[in-house]
Amino acid sequence: MSKTTTALVPASNGGIADYQLATVDPESMRELVEVNLGGNLSPRDLTTVHVPSGVASSFDVPTLEGPQSVKELTGVLLRVGTSRALFSRSFQESGGKDRPECYSEDGLNGHGTPGGDCANCPMNVFGSALKGYGKSCIEKKLLFLATKDSLLPMVVVASPGSHKGLQVYLRQLTAGGKLLSSVVTGISLTAAQSADGIKYSQLVFRMLYPLSSEDGLIMRSVANAMKGALGKFSDLQEPEPSAD
Repeated sequence: MSKTTTALVPASNGGIADYQLATVDPESMRELVEVNLGGNLSPRDLTTVHVPSGVASSFDVPTLEGPQSVKELTGVLLRVGTSRALFSRSFQESGGKDRPECYSEDGLNGHGTPGGDCANCPMNVFGSALKGYGKSCIEKKLLFLATKDSLLPMVVVASPGSHKGLQVYLRQLTAGGKLLSSVVTGISLTAAQSADGIKYSQLVFRMLYPLSSEDGLIMRSVANAMKGALGKFSDLQEPEPSAD
């Protein structure tokens, strides 16, 4: 049975002294990755949290003690990646077993058929979807979120219905002169409705508090260190059944 909590990190002002990712000894981290993961770290090795299908008020987060029902994910966003995937059949038809016919690990260049420049691809146009008003090529944002209780960040997968809210939040941080990794971010859910009347869950972002200058620099160095290890996103292309 799922245990319900309100947050993975308390939403109160504070520093990063309790963030294991920011305080772990690099040699110890290398040994953990070498022994447990064979020396390779990829997004597949990280806890992945999807936007729930339908309308929901909490996330289902895997933990060592079993799944937790979490109202708000709280932590430091290390980076935001973009992935794209084109499938010939819908998720409902394939059961999620199909591999993409074309995919992009950076959101810019497609590999497969049709491949090439994603910006000029006819599959990357609203209205091209197999069903509904969306795009045939599924674009997702991958949010690498450092939390206090883990040496590794989790990946929050934001489907298209949450992209506008994410972009607004990123623009607000930019206007305030704040890097993603210099603030503690809260991510929750709200109910929304698509153009064709389907209700779904949408991500909501808010800044809980800024980190001190010193803590911000530490988390920035952590974010830069993770770039190389987490540069490929093709392992997270499988779509979840969602209306957005």
